[in-house]
Amino acid sequence: MSRRPAPPPPPRPTPEPESHRAREDRRSFEGIFSVETLPDFKDPVLATLLSIVLPGAGQVYNHHFVKGILVFGTCWLIFPYFLGILDAFVSARSQNRVQMAGFRHY
Repeated sequence: MSRRPAPPPPPRPTPEPESHRAREDRRSFEGIFSVETLPDFKDPVLATLLSIVLPGAGQVYNHHFVKGILVFGTCWLIFPYFLGILDAFVSARSQNRVQMAGFRHY
């Protein structure tokens, strides 16, 4: 007895071309989760510790370079030193809030 050859597989359906809208939706979805679009969160505790160790370092960590130089230049005065420590913490926390507000728009 001879065996009959297996029938060929059914042809695969050709996918429909992706519409412009679907392509844009896919691109925007992929862009949300890319590394470039993730918020740049700052740790308030780290900013505070940096400011305690080196006055103005917490501001530099928060990318407030001019403020960091001012705090470092006036750190020999006691009040600006403590004000700089508090500012590093508050600035990092408010920067995180702004980042999250912008991230929610996606």
